[in-house]
Amino acid sequence: MKKPFQIQAKLDLHGYTLNDAYDTFFEFVEYCLEQDVYNLLIVTGKGSNSKERGETINYQFPHWCENPFLGKYIKSVKPAEIQHGGGGAFYVRLK
Repeated sequence: MKKPFQIQAKLDLHGYTLNDAYDTFFEFVEYCLEQDVYNLLIVTGKGSNSKERGETINYQFPHWCENPFLGKYIKSVKPAEIQHGGGGAFYVRLK
């Protein structure tokens, strides 16, 4: 039986611009690492109200996790279970 993801910290990026969301996420990752917190729930929202899909936090978030600045801290990224936001949230495990 698979052990459920144990959320240690949560960040909700609803209402942020793309740039502010990225900066806030980066700072949150740094803070969590300083606090020895490794299992994160990041709520991005589904981006339903955006006109351009590529301009939503939800669409860009996985790409942020792969870039050289953040990718070096991130072990894995997976879509959240429905009870934690489903398609509008991600589980992030830090290294």
